[in-house]
Amino acid sequence: MSERWVRQHGVVLIVVLWIVALLTLLLVAFSTSVRVDKNIASEIVYRAKTRAAAEAALHYLVALQRIGDETWSGLPGQVLILPFSEGARFRLLPEEAFISLVGAPDTLLNQVISRVADDDTDVEQVVAHIIERREGTVAPKEGEAAPAEGPAVPAAPLLSIDELMLLPGVSRNWLDRLAPLVTVDGTQPGVDVAHASLSVLQALTGDDGKAAELYGKQGAADFNPADTIDPALISTPEGSLFRLQVEVQAAGKPQQVEVTVMFGDGPDGYRIVRWNEYTARFNLD
Repeated sequence: MSERWVRQHGVVLIVVLWIVALLTLLLVAFSTSVRVDKNIASEIVYRAKTRAAAEAALHYLVALQRIGDETWSGLPGQVLILPFSEGARFRLLPEEAFISLVGAPDTLLNQVISRVADDDTDVEQVVAHIIERREGTVAPKEGEAAPAEGPAVPAAPLLSIDELMLLPGVSRNWLDRLAPLVTVDGTQPGVDVAHASLSVLQALTGDDGKAAELYGKQGAADFNPADTIDPALISTPEGSLFRLQVEVQAAGKPQQVEVTVMFGDGPDGYRIVRWNEYTARFNLD
């Protein structure tokens, strides 16, 4: 066997190995691409199912409200199942069940933000920013000089809690912890204690034991939150603005949608104030 023949076969072997390696890489890349495409398609399907479930729940709730019996009044806070949408659950809560960044006093805002914020966050600065945004600077009356600190600034309350990300020390981590506790759509100074979550009650009272006691008495005939907390921090629902929370079971984590809705308005019997399907954060269990 000549040396030239051995070299030729060695080159052929190397080329074959390179081809095999290239085909393996292409197969892995193709498999990964198929898997990613499958996940994306599944995500789109589940999102579509969740939107459809939310719309179905809205129409169901409008029908109940129009009937006008006692079913509607006892609905808030209950976790219900959509029988015609497999794996779909929903809950209706008055928007007053959350702490308002638009209407709550600065002491309550300080309390709730301190509970979730990181150690390096200047909570007082965050609260001062919220208060300044919603109150603005009072404009001078006609004939009076402008305030010494500068021209009048109109009030511009937060439209989303994500606007707080513009402040130093505000991180996505603690903002995600704050989101399920607050609202920028309601303007109430206090909280509807009868429908608030345990986490909201903990932030409201600043006392986990007191919050657990209030949470355990929700729905009881003798429930009177004013016996436990300052009546000024208690708000009752106005009966029109609600938050609908819809969850559809998916292959991975459940798909969720939150809809802030005004019932009794619009041609369909409701008007959507806010539709959130990308950063919804709630727990129906």
